[in-house]
Amino acid sequence: MKCPNCGKDVKNDRDVCPYCGTKLSTCKSALKKWILEPKTVSIFGMCTGGLMLVMLLMTTRIDTIMKRVNLFFHNDDFNITITCLQFIPPIYYLAFVLAIMTMVLATIHYYKGKDYRLMIFSSLITAQTILMIANMKFIRMLQAILMAYRNGLTNETIEFDIFYLFGHLSEMKRMFLIMLIFGLIVLAYAIFMFILNNKEGK
Repeated sequence: MKCPNCGKDVKNDRDVCPYCGTKLSTCKSALKKWILEPKTVSIFGMCTGGLMLVMLLMTTRIDTIMKRVNLFFHNDDFNITITCLQFIPPIYYLAFVLAIMTMVLATIHYYKGKDYRLMIFSSLITAQTILMIANMKFIRMLQAILMAYRNGLTNETIEFDIFYLFGHLSEMKRMFLIMLIFGLIVLAYAIFMFILNNKEGK
């Protein structure tokens, strides 16, 4: 771990920084206290829902471009689409990790305090995580398209694959959109919990 005062690397078993003398046990207990606060659950939830919103905006942008063109993109449209597609997988995996962490924290806090709001949030984030697992195939197909693009496959072939994956008849795209819209519900509820926790001073 790093000392918060001098920034140097210190062994995890040390209670005091050997370089500047800062008490590290206080920092550890502060971090533990922050993780165990109900407000932390809502912060993690807002981050997860916020990433869903970003992916929804990118998907909407791709949809707008696809409605404007026929089967083949113009150069600018193709570049914008590829840029959006490249951001979706890393954002998705980050959101997935955050969703799991939020689910664990929400469950722990519910069993500690038996708060019905945390029970609702735990159920929402669990459903979100299940939806994300169900959409892994969509993300893998998207990654395959991006890999083909990096390997120099012709634009026409890649465009056909994009239309296949993001077309209005695509079942996988519908499932992806359901997951993203559900993420907005998680975001709204996390904001609601955050405001309540602030009012209650938790």
